[in-house]
Amino acid sequence: MSNKTLILSTGHVPEFDGVLLSAASSLVNSSKDNPNGHVSHVDEYGVTFSFPKKGEWELLSPLIDTLNDFGFSVYLVSLVYKAYSEGYTVLKLDRDADIHDNLPVFDW
Repeated sequence: MSNKTLILSTGHVPEFDGVLLSAASSLVNSSKDNPNGHVSHVDEYGVTFSFPKKGEWELLSPLIDTLNDFGFSVYLVSLVYKAYSEGYTVLKLDRDADIHDNLPVFDW
């Protein structure tokens, strides 16, 4: 199965999420216990989330719980839901990615 990737700018999440994401190496480690939905990579450019196949919402719940436990915003969580509900298996938030007109934008 090939990965379907949604690439969005980190500008679609508030600065606070950006700060949390930049320090999220512990989030990568804690989420690897859930291979069905987890943070798979963090670097200075952004973060990559990996998801289970579409339709297995119960497998996505641990990732959402982890994001909420770490204090991420509803904007980040909604991007995870958006990507998953549209059939993507990977969401990459990248500081150099394009801004999408139909999503909230935060100037930081």
